[in-house]
Amino acid sequence: MNSIILALMLGLFTSCSGGISNVDNEQIRIALYPSGGLSETYYFVLNTDGELTAEEGTRVGDDMTQSPFIIKDGIYDYKSAKKQLSSSEINVIIDLVNKAYESDFEESDVIVMDSWDVQILYKGKIIKQNYYLGNSPQVKELVDEFIKMSPIEVELRGLA
Repeated sequence: MNSIILALMLGLFTSCSGGISNVDNEQIRIALYPSGGLSETYYFVLNTDGELTAEEGTRVGDDMTQSPFIIKDGIYDYKSAKKQLSSSEINVIIDLVNKAYESDFEESDVIVMDSWDVQILYKGKIIKQNYYLGNSPQVKELVDEFIKMSPIEVELRGLA
């Protein structure tokens, strides 16, 4: 009996230890990270209520649907902040994400070294491309808007 209670408690604590969780009100997720590395990843989630959460840290892997996507303890410092977006800011984001998903884009397995890659998850579909050399200028424009609105400083240093 004690071992069952201990197992349940451990499960509860470990499920709460990650970064941004996979909740139903997530509207848009964006990951921006150096190609060929897991650290210095920026991860944004815009919820349907207009709250933008931004994290910077080390990602677990390439699967954006994995929770947590960013780990809090690692070699690099973990940062996180939230910001409530205005209705006009939300409208800009929604317009840009819809344009990005309407555009013709192809996923590419090409890895551009010393650059930044981006993933966008919206309505169950993921766009993956290089931030600077991607096929869709709408994707870069959308990511630029998230960077501009981010509650944490985004510095794409040392690469591209």
